Amino acid sequence: MKKEGICFMQLCFQGNADEIMKGVRILSSQLGYTVSEEGHRVHVESGKDHLQISGKSGEYLISYGEKAEFFRGLATLADKIKKGDKDFDIIEKKQFDTCGVMLDVSRNAVLKPDAVKDILRKIALMGLNMAMLYTEDTYKIDGYPYFGYMRGAYTKEELKEMDSYAGIFGIELIPCIQTLAHLTTTLRWQYADCMKDTNDILLTDEPETYRFIDKMIGTVRECYTTKRIHIGMDEAHMVGLGRYLQLHGYENRYDLLLRHLRKVTEITKKYNMEPMMWNDMFFRLASKTNSYYDPQVDISRDIVDRIPDISMVYWDYYNEDIDTYNAMIEKSKTLGREVIFAGGVWAWQSMGINYKKTFAATVPALKACRQQGIKQVFATVWQNECSEVSMYSALLGLQLFAEYNYHENVDASDLRERFQVCTGFDMDAFLLLQTDDFDRDLCHHNTVDVAKQVLFQDILQGLFDKNLESVDLYSFYQGKQKRLSEIAGQGELEYLFQYQRQLIKVLKIKCNLGIAITKAYREQNREELEKQLGILLNLKEEVHTLKELAMQVWYKNNKPFGSESLDLKLGGVVARIDTAIKRISMYVDHKIDKIEELEEERLMYKGQDVSEKKPLVNAGRYAQISRASV
Repeated sequence: MKKEGICFMQLCFQGNADEIMKGVRILSSQLGYTVSEEGHRVHVESGKDHLQISGKSGEYLISYGEKAEFFRGLATLADKIKKGDKDFDIIEKKQFDTCGVMLDVSRNAVLKPDAVKDILRKIALMGLNMAMLYTEDTYKIDGYPYFGYMRGAYTKEELKEMDSYAGIFGIELIPCIQTLAHLTTTLRWQYADCMKDTNDILLTDEPETYRFIDKMIGTVRECYTTKRIHIGMDEAHMVGLGRYLQLHGYENRYDLLLRHLRKVTEITKKYNMEPMMWNDMFFRLASKTNSYYDPQVDISRDIVDRIPDISMVYWDYYNEDIDTYNAMIEKSKTLGREVIFAGGVWAWQSMGINYKKTFAATVPALKACRQQGIKQVFATVWQNECSEVSMYSALLGLQLFAEYNYHENVDASDLRERFQVCTGFDMDAFLLLQTDDFDRDLCHHNTVDVAKQVLFQDILQGLFDKNLESVDLYSFYQGKQKRLSEIAGQGELEYLFQYQRQLIKVLKIKCNLGIAITKAYREQNREELEKQLGILLNLKEEVHTLKELAMQVWYKNNKPFGSESLDLKLGGVVARIDTAIKRISMYVDHKIDKIEELEEERLMYKGQDVSEKKPLVNAGRYAQISRASV
């Protein structure tokens, strides 16, 4: 791991260097150089159709086509000089016109502008040329004080500052908003009653709705340089089935969707913006099972002809075979509009990043995109209901996208080297940020949320104990704990690994605790229960430490708004441990004659079809995990 702020070389930039010099100076401490007339001469050439980094006899060249390519080349050059390489010639040609990232800043956690800028610097060195900020109601709108209220919403000044900063590195910052669904957190307020169809969907055909959307689009047009805008429109499953149904009766939902889409795109045209949207609703409404990936879906020519001029974003984070991606891209093309692909870096499930799933889904997806001639791709970094996973843990996934942008094939050693060159971090260390990379033979579902289940389930109720009792979780976490203790420090992100070590420590203590307590209780072994009380007291202290570290990570990266969700959840774990200690103590001391929760038979979570051979399940929502009662 490189040491931040230590300069080990001097560089002198010559040639067509004006447009890149501001970024060069910003990145100097990160890459470890100073800009000096006395330094190694680096000739800069722009206007090329590829990226070239070469060195010969102590003279160096970076030639590039667009600004973002230059900074990738700069990371490579700095690494070569640091290693003492004098003669080299590296040529890379982009596979996609646009390759970037979408950062979710709406699921409780709103990244601080400085954190966004830090991530922009890091992806600049990867050579990514686009970033989206996914903002549902986390940006301020004049005249709507409850929009983004107590959510850490970005001000206009903050958005303009981040947009300007992205431009320094040739990164196009694109607003990604919602103009139909996914607006629960703002539609809760009374001001929105007149334009609410369901709890999370806007009321179509309502004039106030379009005044509202006009304000949204007008605001982002003022704050972003780009003309492009992502207007959302995904997962509006209940559109037309709430208040709209009461007011107007049932109407064909394709008609509703297309009429609303046309009105929204008219607003984007008013502001001279070029819209894109998630395309899933076109497929879901045509599917008998409301499935996005339904191979039987056939969208009529009448529907296609009524779609306005808009790019269609096909999102897919789930499938793992290239044939499915090819088929879905072909189906997306039948909509008659440009297809943009959005993959996913799995930061939204459980308590840690899921790189096993990220790699399994991303590699075939990007290969299919190249086969199908898709020119624009980006990685989404969604968060979950509480944003337990730091956005920074997704950096390795972004590097994966970058490498498939600049290379036809990428193996693990290539990715490891490039991640070190572009970020200074260790790929193997980042893989240890996973919490649920179980053997799939143990998994009832393709992805599982075991870490969340272990952490948040109640000690006495043990909703997942039946699922977990046949898996050696203790050894699983013990192995992770050992590997985490052996990795080198990760510099500026070491705090993430400090938190991860504590998380794994807590999971190791808690994974079998409820099972052991239940066994001792049913055997009426009060002596063993007394020993378990000592473990519970220790667990309480370790969870408290975990909470402190989790909040430290939060406040370092994010605005404070939303942290209360994490505080309440982890605080709830401590509170329930207290309750367990009290009730078990009363039983041990013969003050009560039974503990009703421990009398209950343990059943498989997710039903009787879950077997002991494949007991690990996907159930990640706190309310599902922490209690059976509502």
